[in-house]
Amino acid sequence: MIIVNDIQDAIVMKKKLMSILRRSDIFNHKRVDILCEIAQVVDDLAKNIDRIEMDMIVEAFSDHDQAA
Repeated sequence: MIIVNDIQDAIVMKKKLMSILRRSDIFNHKRVDILCEIAQVVDDLAKNIDRIEMDMIVEAFSDHDQAA
């Protein structure tokens, strides 16, 4: 199960994956082409995760500094 942060994330992921499926069917993509596209999606998600985690760390430290 893919867990997303909010409805917007779910909609974006659905559209992206549907696009990959549709193009693979229409253009008869090979397995390697589909895997490359999925790898790009995973890379994008990893970058987003890193950014969100960094934002959470910065926010936690900022909250800690304000409490002190």
